[in-house]
Amino acid sequence: MLIHKTLLLLPIILTPIPVSATPSRPSKPPDNQQHVLASPSPISPQRSRVEGFISLGDSYSAGIGTRPSPSLPDESRCRQGRGAYPYLLASDFLSPSPSPSANSSFQWLSCTGSTTHDLLSSSPPSSSQIDRINTTYPPTFATLTIGGNDLDFFSVLNACVFRFYGPWYGSSCSAALSSAEEMFSPNSTQHLQLKLRIRLILTEILNKIRWDHHPKFLITVTGYAQFFNADTTLCDDTSLGIWLGGAEKLTRHVRKHLNSLVKKANQLLEEVAEEVDAGFLATSPSPDKRRKKIVFINYDAAFTGHRFCEPKVKEPAYSRKETWFFLPGGVDVDQAGNTYPYEEKTNIIDKTNPLVNPETCLEAAGRTGGDWGEKALCHMARAKQHDPKLEMREKKKKPGDDSMWFTPTYYGKTFHPRSAGHEAIRDRIYQVWEEHGLLD
Repeated sequence: MLIHKTLLLLPIILTPIPVSATPSRPSKPPDNQQHVLASPSPISPQRSRVEGFISLGDSYSAGIGTRPSPSLPDESRCRQGRGAYPYLLASDFLSPSPSPSANSSFQWLSCTGSTTHDLLSSSPPSSSQIDRINTTYPPTFATLTIGGNDLDFFSVLNACVFRFYGPWYGSSCSAALSSAEEMFSPNSTQHLQLKLRIRLILTEILNKIRWDHHPKFLITVTGYAQFFNADTTLCDDTSLGIWLGGAEKLTRHVRKHLNSLVKKANQLLEEVAEEVDAGFLATSPSPDKRRKKIVFINYDAAFTGHRFCEPKVKEPAYSRKETWFFLPGGVDVDQAGNTYPYEEKTNIIDKTNPLVNPETCLEAAGRTGGDWGEKALCHMARAKQHDPKLEMREKKKKPGDDSMWFTPTYYGKTFHPRSAGHEAIRDRIYQVWEEHGLLD
């Protein structure tokens, strides 16, 4: 899209611009199952209030790895999971259960790997998430989680935590952290461009659904949660590295720095959401009676006690149900303690039928934007090809078996919320809605 190459030439306009009513292209999200979910929210909204619900964004709103189901293929393009907070919201609002489709009031357009570029509409209309919104159903609200892939959290986690691929040297983590910090420098080109793209996304969503015809329509922007307890000492000599030997340690310095990036990302998202919402307030004939158009949800505090490296926890703690983030290949768990094992595995190092071709996979991984799983698979396959002696930390399947077993979701869900975390996000959304009177 040409707009991405000229963003800095465009004025930053916060005033909403109504658009004419034009036929919408039907959205076509992946086919999904119809199941009633357990662990209902303690806040039970009236279902009759919701006529249309749109979910947009990245893997955090797709719920990668949560509640795997045969009727929602684990390796589908967007890797949506039934434990995702948008699905949980839809389960509360839509009876008997959500059934996202092109002819449904629940449009689940969130897709693993999405960046801001994947949401922005274009002229003529393309297949972006905003272009695919179907306005046939009167919209009530939309949820949006975006920005993590633009900030390239994956490269930082690779250099400082997992080391899926090299180069491996003593300062690689520090270099990755410094590069990420540049994204948060207020005057950097990358920072200004990202803020502008998020502004455009919010305005485009409101224009797409014709905000002036739907005064109660609300966009709920959700942020991210800090990954670590950064004060404990037991993790200082622990590593989550994929390969045997030479992995970065989870020192307090590294943990604090990674947490700082998450907090800065939340701050950026909150600032933009409030700026755009204030633009609508300024144009309202009765500002004191005007309902919010955009609200930001910071749910980070809900994850306190449920992060990696909590007191007396020796990582990697695969069996710890109280941790609300995934480890590579780990099982899913909800707040009730129910587990959902992940069993599908595919051998990517298969000379006759490889899942990942190390010679060509970089181009494909680049096209998927920020898909952590595909990036990890590609770079790990290339690392193994370059150095056949590399051995994984995981236990081999049988004596002499030196193959690598995983799928994009197996690693892609790492450091993403498990179902328990998504339940906390859903509940925090309800709390903020109540605080603002948005459930009335």
